Amino acid sequence: MRSENVMLSDLQDDVLYEAWNKAVEQKLDATFIAILKQEIEKRGFVPSN
Repeated sequence: MRSENVMLSDLQDDVLYEAWNKAVEQKLDATFIAILKQEIEKRGFVPSN
C-alpha cells in the first residue's frame, strides 16, 4: 500500500475548518490546534475560538 503525505494546504477549506473545530472540541494537543488555526488564518478565515 502506497503512503502519501497530506499537507494542510491540500485540504479543502471546509475540511480544514472541521478538523480544527473537532481538535478544539476534543481538547487535542495545543500545538496541533495552533497549526490548524494558523493555516485557516492564512486562507483569510478567522476561527471563532
